[in-house]
Amino acid sequence: MKPEVERLNLFSIIQAAGWPTWPLIACSIFAPTIILERLYALLSTKFLPKLALQNAIDSTQQGYLRTKGVVTIAFATQNSSQANKP
Repeated sequence: MKPEVERLNLFSIIQAAGWPTWPLIACSIFAPTIILERLYALLSTKFLPKLALQNAIDSTQQGYLRTKGVVTIAFATQNSSQANKP
């Protein structure tokens, strides 16, 4: 005669693990939901106009490189032997 094996279902395993498993289960549901929502919000059509890429390509082909707000910094380098020469 075979000994009777107790069948464990998922809910009984979670109950046996105790209260710390409930926040873990909640986080394992909410985290992917938030990640998928953020990925959906970052679709390129959401934050870039449809013609932004084409406008950028056209302006660079025409030579209109937009450099507003770009600061050019030139560094003067010389070694110490050249510093005191007139």
